[in-house]
Amino acid sequence: MRLMTRKRLREYIDQPRHAAAREPILAWASILEHSTWRTLVDVKETFPSTDHLSGEKVCFDIGATNGESSPMSPSNQRSCSFCGSAPTRNTTSCEWKVGAHDMGNIIRLITNETELDAAQAEMARLLDIERTADQDCRLRALAVLIRWYEDEHWALPMPDPILAIRYRMEELGLQQSDMMEEFGDKTTASLILNRKRLLTLPIIRRLSTRLGLPLAVLVQEYSLTNGEVEPDDKRLSARG
Repeated sequence: MRLMTRKRLREYIDQPRHAAAREPILAWASILEHSTWRTLVDVKETFPSTDHLSGEKVCFDIGATNGESSPMSPSNQRSCSFCGSAPTRNTTSCEWKVGAHDMGNIIRLITNETELDAAQAEMARLLDIERTADQDCRLRALAVLIRWYEDEHWALPMPDPILAIRYRMEELGLQQSDMMEEFGDKTTASLILNRKRLLTLPIIRRLSTRLGLPLAVLVQEYSLTNGEVEPDDKRLSARG
């Protein structure tokens, strides 16, 4: 599954009035971009509120918008919903055979925002139609080029580890008492979620499996309530 546009996500979360949605969106995006989902059923196992939108697009209800409609959500849906494209059903290998009459259709590197907008509009169009093999190849090439440009100009930061954990627990309807196997005991869970104790590697592994959060999110350094940051080599080697 691919995130259709990081640019619009960045523009949205960088606005102060959308501060409450920032960390949930970043957590969602990090999960999506590390996912290996193959079907909508796979997606719904991680995000139960996901809906099929149209063609090969699905819509995610991320929440945390304080009742404000997101500019990227379907009309009348007052939640922070963003679209990602589902895996393509056509996996035929792409072989480009270009004649002189086809030169106008060659895809090239995206170098500016105007070209990015045009490429994303074309990708959205292709996702909504029954594609030929050539169109499927074009879609896959556009996705790579868009990703390349946005990696450089619209990269998304990692979410805060503790806020990401809290977001996923809320998304899945889990309480601290439901997470004893992952944290070890109630005291440890409370200390970690209130930033009074750092995550250890065993807990990180268990939380990643239970909550679907990428390891890259959970192993980040972060401050405790006293402002201290324990070195990675110490906390990641600790038992727990």
